[in-house]
Amino acid sequence: MRNASRDCSKLEIVLSCRGWRSVFVFRLLTIALFAAADPAKALESTSPYARGITIGVPIGALPPPGVYLSNFAIHYSFEIFDGAGRKTGSHIDQFAAGPQLLYVPDIPTFLGASYAASISQPFGYNFLTVPNARPSSQVGLANTVVQPILLSWRMSKQIFLGAGLAVYLRDGSYSVVNPASIARNYASIEPNIAFLYKSNPLVVSIHAVIDVNWTNPTTRYHSGMAILTDYSMITKFDKLSLGLGGTLTYQLTNDTVAGVPIRAVSGRNGFGNRAQDFTIGPVVSYDLMGVNVQFTLTQSLFTRNTAGGTSYFATLSVPLSSKGPSDVVPGPR
Repeated sequence: MRNASRDCSKLEIVLSCRGWRSVFVFRLLTIALFAAADPAKALESTSPYARGITIGVPIGALPPPGVYLSNFAIHYSFEIFDGAGRKTGSHIDQFAAGPQLLYVPDIPTFLGASYAASISQPFGYNFLTVPNARPSSQVGLANTVVQPILLSWRMSKQIFLGAGLAVYLRDGSYSVVNPASIARNYASIEPNIAFLYKSNPLVVSIHAVIDVNWTNPTTRYHSGMAILTDYSMITKFDKLSLGLGGTLTYQLTNDTVAGVPIRAVSGRNGFGNRAQDFTIGPVVSYDLMGVNVQFTLTQSLFTRNTAGGTSYFATLSVPLSSKGPSDVVPGPR
């Protein structure tokens, strides 16, 4: 589930997709002097996590043993912000979609936890505009996402804890000469934890991931480690659920080129190009005979060194086979 820039300042916006939860997180990166003009090296990617994709999903818990299919569609309409929170004039529209297969085997608990695994293959369309440059676009595949470990512990009747690991393969549609490339040219791993509180009619969910990225061997650009969190507070009215949710992005370490931290450039980015973003918005979902449909809209309230704006999410979760009914929505993970 889960991009680019171009030209005179070697701007690099970060578009990232995370498998089914793939999507895209973007960021403005300046890696050379203003006089440089080489769009072939313009694209870098940061977090592969699709910010907001697990909003409203009770991700700390797992459904009964079975096979589940989740599909998502996302549209990001983002402006690019510099290190002081000002718009740079660059804009990116991203459309992403894709399936995720979740497998929950009927086996004894592992370390006291229920176990699952998943795989997803997202795809998308990017359209980037940068001041004083021609627009860039691409349709293609994002990096494949494999989650070999998804664990869920039931701590009490109302409280669940989850943990997992996602691996992003170095594949997909990437071209160093296209600043709107869909995929990243490096692999990533993503340990994650989740907290779920369920006490009818209230459902509170928090899902935090830590992105650890390899270096792009072509550009020698390395995106720093970041924490990305989805949160939601939902009230259930029988089959209908309403609430609020959002995201928090906070980058922990600097972006670098050949090991050297990205320098601060006025109107472009701060030192290290450390991304920060906070969003909030409404969540609406409906359950019908085991099928869940959810719609989410979020708006950025605070953005630094990355892209921020309006995000639209739609997800459809369907059990392909299941050992029995459950009040845990499969949802993207």
